[in-house]
Amino acid sequence: DDHTIEVSMHTPIGDIELAYVLAPMLEKRTPFTIRVEDASKVAVSIATRRGVDYRFQYCADLLPGSWAPIPFATDSGGPFDEYLLAGDGGEATLHFKTPAMLPGFIRAQVVATGWGKD
Repeated sequence: DDHTIEVSMHTPIGDIELAYVLAPMLEKRTPFTIRVEDASKVAVSIATRRGVDYRFQYCADLLPGSWAPIPFATDSGGPFDEYLLAGDGGEATLHFKTPAMLPGFIRAQVVATGWGKD
């Protein structure tokens, strides 16, 4: 994608392939916490910015092109069918099903324009 830089290097111990993912920086950092709810769910709490929308993605291996949208719920009981979080300047807690995620990585992708005019 347009935000990933791939670097290949030859070293005395062998070839190395690296991928760097570039992300825009907000004026303030967006703190988050992760809590394991039970064997099937993880809760992620994130401080949102007004006017900023977030899409959550999952991948198992951090290879370029392997990120895929992952559904979440705003209630721990589900349904797990939301893909976009509209930031309102408050804290949001999202619930993800863990069996589909393990092992792997989740990232929040900023997808809206507004950039935190709060």
